[in-house]
Amino acid sequence: MHFIGSFSDYGSEGGAVLFFVDLQFDCSADRISQLPDDILLFILSLLPFKEAIATSILSLESTKEDHKIVLDNERRNYVRWVDHVIASHKGSSIEEFRVFFNLDKAYEKSIDGWLRFALSRKVQKLELNLTEAAFTRSRKDHEFYTFPYTLMFAVSDSSIDFNFKYLKKLSLNCVNVNGEALEFLLRQCPLLEHLSVSRSLDLTALKIIGPFPSFKRLEIIPCHNLNSVEIRDANLVHLTYRGYKIQFLLENVPMLVEMFIGGMITNE
Repeated sequence: MHFIGSFSDYGSEGGAVLFFVDLQFDCSADRISQLPDDILLFILSLLPFKEAIATSILSLESTKEDHKIVLDNERRNYVRWVDHVIASHKGSSIEEFRVFFNLDKAYEKSIDGWLRFALSRKVQKLELNLTEAAFTRSRKDHEFYTFPYTLMFAVSDSSIDFNFKYLKKLSLNCVNVNGEALEFLLRQCPLLEHLSVSRSLDLTALKIIGPFPSFKRLEIIPCHNLNSVEIRDANLVHLTYRGYKIQFLLENVPMLVEMFIGGMITNE
């Protein structure tokens, strides 16, 4: 079993840097979970951030309330960690910005700030993965973080240096984003090549009507409220869809050479 978190700063001052790291902890030897829950919580409160993550995952038999206490503590530590890394960064640009942690709408202000930071640094690859661990999945629909649509309109404010025009890849997992926001992004990102959306509850319909010369790859993976996808006059090369049966309309997509449609393809 592994737990993956991320965020670190690699690179030299003033140069392009990558902001990501995957932390994997081997939880095969589970002795700690045999301790009483009150002792476990006390121990976790004393551990550094990385060790607290690894240890808390071993305690799968703890109550929901205990888990919530541990998770909230992990989230706060992670947010402080990311804030510290961002505050320490002095460069003018970053190549890739990746957030991979179990965060919900309660941390909206912090996540919005991280996106502002990435966009102001001319980010090329942006991944926002707020996934839940399979064995702790309990997030309610209204608790999902929503991609800040109003943030995108800030590009029209000359006093704010947001640069969507450098973005080449955007990946959103467990982030609510609607079709209007994605269509707006495509218009604002002339270099966008790859768009991936997974587990967005707000995505009900998506229209991609070109021309978008750079846009080559689209991935949509279980967005359960999605009803239709319409793609016209586009240079799309790869299309992947996994989920329920929906209405597809593809028209004048001559570059499309690879298409995968699968998953829960019945209406039942």
